[in-house]
Amino acid sequence: MINDYIKKHNFREVIRIAAPAVIVMSSYTIMGLVDTLIVGKLGTKQLAAVGMTSILIWCFYSLFNGISKGITTFVSQYHGARSYRICGYFAWQGLYFSLISGIIIISIRFIGPILFQIINPPEEISIMAVTYFQTRLLEGIFISMNFAFYAFFLGVGNTRTPMKIAIAANILNAFLDIGFVFGKFGLPEMGLKGAAIATVLASFFTMITYIIVFSSKYYAQKFNSGKVPRFNFYQIKRILRIGIPMGIQFFMDIFAFFVFTIIISRLGILQLAANHIALQILSVSFMPAIGISMAATTLVGQYIGAGKHELAKVSANTSLQISLAYAFFIALLFISIPSELVSVFRRDPNIIKYGTLILKIAAVFQIFDAISITSVGALKGAGDAKWVMWASIGYAWLLFIPLAYFLGIVMKFGIIGAWVGATVYIITLSVSYLTRFRMEKWKEIKI
Repeated sequence: MINDYIKKHNFREVIRIAAPAVIVMSSYTIMGLVDTLIVGKLGTKQLAAVGMTSILIWCFYSLFNGISKGITTFVSQYHGARSYRICGYFAWQGLYFSLISGIIIISIRFIGPILFQIINPPEEISIMAVTYFQTRLLEGIFISMNFAFYAFFLGVGNTRTPMKIAIAANILNAFLDIGFVFGKFGLPEMGLKGAAIATVLASFFTMITYIIVFSSKYYAQKFNSGKVPRFNFYQIKRILRIGIPMGIQFFMDIFAFFVFTIIISRLGILQLAANHIALQILSVSFMPAIGISMAATTLVGQYIGAGKHELAKVSANTSLQISLAYAFFIALLFISIPSELVSVFRRDPNIIKYGTLILKIAAVFQIFDAISITSVGALKGAGDAKWVMWASIGYAWLLFIPLAYFLGIVMKFGIIGAWVGATVYIITLSVSYLTRFRMEKWKEIKI
């Protein structure tokens, strides 16, 4: 009876944190999805340009997003130990770092033309890609601070507030997208650049809203968020010791998929456009798994902070079960109606053909992707970030990219061969992550 109660209680805990987190994480993807839907109306070349550029942008964002996850690890463990005021202190140190990282992101926009000369995309999309890239990176400080704020709220187990902010930001983004791209609602018609400006303004709105909530009376009293502490290099070093491996892991994962996109671009613009559509659909499909993974990060961290390691393990297992059930549903969807999903974005028969092939392959690895994402969340909650980093880098660059290139380009299996390489990578990674957590070496980690 006690075990049954713990499992039911734990299930409710995971859902309480995961459900809003799913919406928050989906919001980032939905912004990209809205951009894709609207830009798709402009043409295949514009769609291909956004597809390649979006992944490159998230390569840079992912590094600082990953580092901010170090805040979640500290906040969740101090929250579990009921040291609430220290939680606010670590949030401020994370915000200091986010200002620095935001400036770095903005500065990267100036080397955009050089980056795309090195990447050498098809000539007809190169100029459009540079314009979109440079405009989007104007949100550098906004997006970095949003990562830090969300890391704090996730650590204290409050995902409802970020959820509400995310919903409002997405509504604003959709309104501005239509306005700036097509010249509606009294706004100037700016085409592809307008889609980027809409996202920048939505990100600014998100930051301002987070600041208002974070400095409100409730958080000031409980977490001491109203008191601005001094910049503490030692404490930031502690955050970075956990966060940098997470950031590098995020960056190398996304960068690997960017290189994968370059491989796809060598197959043709139609394949590149189809690949972008498929990635957008996949992003929406696995965001709930990431939300569940974040619940695992929070609960594992809080229970470890409270000295309850067995409950940390139960939380991870419950999160995994929920994630697997969801992944099975998505796999059925990709098998049943892949062409219908792709045609929502573009009705070109060739794009639908290639996109359908990708989704059918994706149906195969959905279960394994859910295992990988959830296991990583649990490992990060425990502070086992360095092992995750090295495993991720090793599999991405020694297995994923070489295999995708070999099967797709050398063996001339095209887009199918490249995605078979991605499938082998995801399966291998998921087995390694799950095995690592089950070995329970994370119990010995001190942050």
